[in-house]
Amino acid sequence: MMPDMVELASRHFWLLGIFFAALNTFIVWRRAAPEMAQKPELQEGYTRLISGYAAMMALPWLVMGLGIFVGGVPDIWHYFRPHDGHPWVLAWWGVLIGLQLLLFLWVFFQGGADFLAAHPAFQPRGRGSGLPIKLQVILGLVGSAVGMAFLWFSDLPIEPFK
Repeated sequence: MMPDMVELASRHFWLLGIFFAALNTFIVWRRAAPEMAQKPELQEGYTRLISGYAAMMALPWLVMGLGIFVGGVPDIWHYFRPHDGHPWVLAWWGVLIGLQLLLFLWVFFQGGADFLAAHPAFQPRGRGSGLPIKLQVILGLVGSAVGMAFLWFSDLPIEPFK
């Protein structure tokens, strides 16, 4: 008997997230390769940026996969109900919030915006100045906060944990 496709997709969606994290990392690396060839002094910076990017993009999906296959989370939809208090769901939310906090601190207080601007193949819209990057991060964090607040305070019609 073949499992229901929706159920199968709901339990394995995190694999798609990891695939796209890897694909985006590859795309960024390919975009940066010509600049690294022209300016070898930027290679170390690009390597650090791309490695950090890959880790930040994959980590939430790995935590989600662990929650589903080890922690008893039935499927991806239960991650939309953090107020149920399941430890793996809360760990996933903690990873998301922690990564956003790290990004904010790095961009605003550790020179990350200027570092990104100095590596334009990684962030093409930020050429020459850290200000557009800071504005983009602020906008992204505000949007994330609104989405997170909606999920924390709404009661989506997903069967709660038993």
